[in-house]
Amino acid sequence: MIELRNTLVESAPELADLVTRDMGKTGADARAEVWRGIESVEAAAAVPHLLKGENLEASQGVSTSSSSASLWASSPRSRRVEKIASIVRVVMGEVVRHHEH
Repeated sequence: MIELRNTLVESAPELADLVTRDMGKTGADARAEVWRGIESVEAAAAVPHLLKGENLEASQGVSTSSSSASLWASSPRSRRVEKIASIVRVVMGEVVRHHEH
């Protein structure tokens, strides 16, 4: 995920150009769209860390633990993230094809 994020950051100007050309957005809107996508990738990369929970020793012989249960799979946000991920896959395919030529 971090490698994808880094690739997106490196390719952000080209991705914004593609969004401008293909979707007719202004340059500023296209750049903002690309950065929102990058932020979504960053959030997705953080999910495993956030879900793992933690164990703390409160005092000698007494410990506490916390864990998270994901409601992610059924939330409207997850559908939005899936949509963004599919757009990222399409755009990354365009960037790869562009660089191959």
